[in-house]
Amino acid sequence: MVVYDMHGASMPLESNGEWQSLIGKTVTVYRGGPESKTGKLLDVQSDYLALFNENESAMIYYALHHVQSISENAKANSVPSFSSSSSEPVLPIGAPNFHELLSSLVNERIQVNQGGRSRNKERY
Repeated sequence: MVVYDMHGASMPLESNGEWQSLIGKTVTVYRGGPESKTGKLLDVQSDYLALFNENESAMIYYALHHVQSISENAKANSVPSFSSSSSEPVLPIGAPNFHELLSSLVNERIQVNQGGRSRNKERY
């Protein structure tokens, strides 16, 4: 697994500390296939990351062991973005690890993607 910074230099996936510089920037998370997404990296924790995809208005949480690579979109990040929406900023759920993230989502409506298949899960 490889992570690339804006200059094309690779960073080992385990080096989450170096990812802090990518928080707030537009990146593409590669899982291979249809689950690769581009969005704003909002959080990096010990074993997961949070990406907000503006096109889908969706917060996406990736368990790091499923991520193949991350690349920064230098072109998108070089131009200041001006949002015309007056909505409040989107914040990820704060959890120290993926297990606790999932625990905090009990009784919430979520979408689980696996190998290109989506399943909507609701729990009441």
